[in-house]
Amino acid sequence: MDEAFTDDALWNGRLVFRQPAKGVGYRFNIDPVLVAGFAPSARHVVDLGAGVGVIGLLLLAMKKAQYLTAVERQPMMADCMRHNIHVQNVDVRARVIAADLRSVDLPLVDLVVFNPPYMPMDAGRGSPNAGRDEARREVHGGLADFCGAAIRCLAPNGSVLAIVPQIREMNLVRAAKDVGLQPVRRCLVRARPDDVPHLIMLQFSRENTSPVQSEHLVIHADRDGRTLSPVVDAWVRGPS
Repeated sequence: MDEAFTDDALWNGRLVFRQPAKGVGYRFNIDPVLVAGFAPSARHVVDLGAGVGVIGLLLLAMKKAQYLTAVERQPMMADCMRHNIHVQNVDVRARVIAADLRSVDLPLVDLVVFNPPYMPMDAGRGSPNAGRDEARREVHGGLADFCGAAIRCLAPNGSVLAIVPQIREMNLVRAAKDVGLQPVRRCLVRARPDDVPHLIMLQFSRENTSPVQSEHLVIHADRDGRTLSPVVDAWVRGPS
């Protein structure tokens, strides 16, 4: 295999994901695993800014989705995703669209997910690695663009699920409301039991008149960060 890539596994080696090597491009962390674990079931899911396909392919493996359409702008990441789809033998159920999510035509689906760049363009210094910079900062579109793409392909009774830093919750809620999406479910994520929440997952629908369902999730069960909480550990290890 090319030294520019590594093969990294979840589910005790049963799910392997090719991704850029350290220093070459953006590498996934646990955040897409959290999204897949928290996501509702759907027939067809669109993953916006899909990277190497972790969220969507996990949803297929978890049997939470039957079909996947993944949108990824970076050619290297899109190529990795095509490889991962083939290795996981889901070619007939998943496809990659290598395009800018702001202008792409998408099928009508009942679930849209995205793990967008966490930082605005004016937040801190950009990475010298273009791929990492595009994944971390809103170089090619912000939350409004992700929400706009989501609503264009969302079926009337469908859901949108996203993960962002907790400090950007209201930015995401405003962007969603601007396109006609209302929050229905939120999950505050803590790295450790006593930490303040650093991430939040938000689920939206076109209409919501009931109170927003609020939940909490802890990634590590101990202060040292060596042991995953039972829920997250199950998502990382997969079914027996």
